[in-house]
Amino acid sequence: MRFLFALPDLAGNSPPILEVGRRLVARGHAVRMLAWPALREAVENRGCTYVPFNHAPVFDRAEKERMEEKGPNKMAFLLDHIMFGPASAYARDVLEELEGHAADVAAIDMTLPGALCGAEVAGIPRALLLHSVYLYPAPGLPAFGMGFLPARTWLGRTRDAVMRAVFDRFMARGLRTLNEAREELELGSLSRLDALSGCAHRVLVMTSRAYDFEADELPPNVRYVGPQLETVTPGRWKSPWPPSDTRPLVLVGLSTDQMGQVPLLRNLIRALDELDVRALVTTGPGIDPTIFDTPNDVAIRQFVPHQDVMPEADLVITHAGHGTVIRALAAGVPMICIPLGRDQYDVAARVVWRGAGCKLSSRAGSKAISRRVASVLEDRRYGEVARELSASISRETRQNLAVLELETLGANKTSGGDIH
Repeated sequence: MRFLFALPDLAGNSPPILEVGRRLVARGHAVRMLAWPALREAVENRGCTYVPFNHAPVFDRAEKERMEEKGPNKMAFLLDHIMFGPASAYARDVLEELEGHAADVAAIDMTLPGALCGAEVAGIPRALLLHSVYLYPAPGLPAFGMGFLPARTWLGRTRDAVMRAVFDRFMARGLRTLNEAREELELGSLSRLDALSGCAHRVLVMTSRAYDFEADELPPNVRYVGPQLETVTPGRWKSPWPPSDTRPLVLVGLSTDQMGQVPLLRNLIRALDELDVRALVTTGPGIDPTIFDTPNDVAIRQFVPHQDVMPEADLVITHAGHGTVIRALAAGVPMICIPLGRDQYDVAARVVWRGAGCKLSSRAGSKAISRRVASVLEDRRYGEVARELSASISRETRQNLAVLELETLGANKTSGGDIH
C-alpha cells in the first residue's frame, strides 16, 4: 500500500508519527512524508521518502522561537503561522503531491488541518493523528487547556461548559480562516473547530487508553492505538556511577524547546544535590550544560536517550511533555510533573488522576523540590500504579494498532469497500 503523511517539526509531535512510518515500511508499504526540512534525516533514516512542502511555510527551531517571542504568545504563533493561516497552502501541497504520487491513505498531523482538507478534496481515506491525549470535547471530559481534572459535581460541569465557550471564542478567528480555505476548496464550512475530526475516517489517539481520562462517549471514528515508542537500545548511555551504587536514580528531562526552564533547572540541580540519590539532568539541545554548577552526585548532560535510561530510573522529573510521560509510564516509573505550558498541564493532570505521580509548580524552590522528591520516592503507591499502567501499555504496543488501523483504511479503498 501507499501512504502519505503530513507533519511539521513541533516539540513532541514527530517521534510517534515517524515511528508509525517506520513500522509501515517494515511491513512492506511505501511511505512518503510531507515534512519540514529539519525532519528530512529522521524521515529517511526510517526508510520513508522525504517530500518538502513547496507552498506552505516551514520553520527551523531557532526561527520558530524568534517568531514566538515577537508574537503575543506561543499559541498565537501556532494558530496564525501553522494551523490556520497557511491552511490553503498546506492543502495545495497535499493535492500536488497526490497528483504526482497517488496514495491509498493520508495520515495527517492534528496541527495541519489544511493538509487534512487537501486529502478530503482528493477523496482518499484519511486519518487524523493525535500525538498526545484526546483533546476534543466529549461527554465526561473536562475542558482542555487548563489542566482540569474530570468534573464530579454540577459546579465542575459548569466550569467545563464555561471554559469550552471561552475556548471556542479564542479559536473563532482560526476557524474563520480555515473555513475560508475550505470554501476555496469547495468543501463545507465547519460550525465548530472540533467538527474537523469528523472530516477524517479515523482519529488515531497515540496514547494509552489506560492513562487518558475516560469519556462517557467518543465519536465512532476515534481509536486509541497506544503510544508509538522506539525500541530501547541497551548500551546507548553509560552510567557515570559504579554498579555498586544502589541509591535511587532520578532522571530530569524538561522540554527540548526554549520555555524559560533555566531557573527551574538550577533549582532542580540544587534540590537533588541535597538528597542521597543519583541524579541525571538532561538540558536539551538549546541549553549548554556548562552554564550550571555541577555537584558531585548530579550528572548534567545535554542529551541522553530517555527511553534507554528509564528502565533503570526510580523517578522521572518532567515538564509533562506527552512523549516523556508516556515513556516513563511504559517503563513503570513514577513522576513529578512540572508543567511549563502548552498541553503539559493536561498531560500532568492525567498522571495525577491515575495516581502515577504528582504535580509541582515551576516556581517551586529547591527546598520544596527536595521534599517532594523524597516523599515520592518513599511512597510505594506511585510506583505500583506506574507499573500497572506499564503492563497496559505493553499490551497495547504489542498489537501494533496504529499500523493495523491505517492498513484497514487502505484495504477498504483498494477493495472498494465502505469505511466504517
